[in-house]
Amino acid sequence: MLGYIKDFTNASLLFSSNTYLRLYKDFNLLILVEKILFTCLENSRLLSTIKPRFFVASTNLILTLFTEMSILSTFMIFLMLFLQIHIATVLSKLIFKPLPWHHSAILDKSVLIFIKALDAPICIQEREELFGALKQETVMLKCQVDANPAIVTFHWTFNNSGDLTEVPASRFTSELTTSRLNYTPVSDMEYGTLSCWGDNEVGYQRNPCVFQIVAAGRPFPLLNCTVMNQTSDSLQVECIESFDGGLPQSFLMEILELPSLELRLNATTYKTPPIFYAEGLEPGISYRILLYAINAKGRSDPTVIDAITFKGVAKYTGN
Repeated sequence: MLGYIKDFTNASLLFSSNTYLRLYKDFNLLILVEKILFTCLENSRLLSTIKPRFFVASTNLILTLFTEMSILSTFMIFLMLFLQIHIATVLSKLIFKPLPWHHSAILDKSVLIFIKALDAPICIQEREELFGALKQETVMLKCQVDANPAIVTFHWTFNNSGDLTEVPASRFTSELTTSRLNYTPVSDMEYGTLSCWGDNEVGYQRNPCVFQIVAAGRPFPLLNCTVMNQTSDSLQVECIESFDGGLPQSFLMEILELPSLELRLNATTYKTPPIFYAEGLEPGISYRILLYAINAKGRSDPTVIDAITFKGVAKYTGN
């Protein structure tokens, strides 16, 4: 990725003779967006072309060098250093030695420049986050960004079917690069997309952190559960999944011994349609099979297959 700078980067500018280096006085030292403008005064001799060598450690930068008019015996050279990144790249303080920026300093053949990058906020999470919530249930949303400076002002928006509204600042808290919102849907219209945006003195966050809030609950019971391929000590159960409650679901089979209702075996599957396998069960004993769909909100009511006895091949259909 072009021009992505973290922390400090050293750049050496080497010229063919002694050079005056001065930051162009009309530019703000604290915030320089997308370019740095130098004035280099070449006073040893007039050159039709000046070819500096530019070195940057661990960073790819685009350097554009061009010359301007000759004023008396002084060449004006403007160096524009463009940095491309997935947000607007901003460079903070330009520091060079031995003299402060407002003085011209005679430097011997090379100048060491320290550059520190400033970034507008970038969302840390790489993709949208999905939250399932019941009505009147509170979900805790955490919005984190990477930014420099780390003093970030946040705002949140809510979108339901194209209706975009601002979330009042009183409903969320923010500290440095983190903002938190406790969100409680109370009606169907309060399910939708919450977006978190940040800005600092560099600029605004281009792409928000996004949270999808969906109506969620326990999944519906499994349907048409059928015992297949039963032997003297094993069986296979096949079901059809129903509504998942708005969240990813898994499936559970429990086999209880009758009449004690002691748990003898359980099995879980994440595949659809759900198929369960059980073996090592004792012949001549009756069992009850309970089958569930499970998501983050709990598990469904059971689908029950009752009074399975291992006496031979048979087929049973659950209630």
